[in-house]
Amino acid sequence: MSANKRENPIINFGASLLLVVFLILCLVTFAVLTLSSAANDYEFSRKLAVRKAAYYEANNQAEYLLKEIDQMLVDGNDWEQAVSLSTETVSITADLDENNVPVISYSVPLDDAQALSVCLELFPADAAGDTTYHIRKWQVVSTTEWESDDSITLIYNN
Repeated sequence: MSANKRENPIINFGASLLLVVFLILCLVTFAVLTLSSAANDYEFSRKLAVRKAAYYEANNQAEYLLKEIDQMLVDGNDWEQAVSLSTETVSITADLDENNVPVISYSVPLDDAQALSVCLELFPADAAGDTTYHIRKWQVVSTTEWESDDSITLIYNN
């Protein structure tokens, strides 16, 4: 070997350093996306649990009122006396529909915007004197007015 030639190891960091930096950026990006997705899933499941609990509570209250109305009818009371079972949150109406069929309706609030609406259609007393009913409606309804927003901003002007 000649004396002029030095033996310095050639260190090439360029390509491997760029690859490592790219991999770290990818891992950090995926970690942030995973945390964001997990936080959104947690918030959604928390809201869903609150909504389900409110629905089951309203459903239990509606079932309790149905039991009270059923007991009132079994005891031979007039179907119009179901109005007396009204509470401060639940108002019960007893009326005749357009076909002159007795109907008992009530609505149990779920939250500020929804309620569980129940409608019972009563049948005349049978041979034993028992008044029977058919559940015409048992569904969640909106208690607020829907407002549409048809405006679309196509071009933003300063």
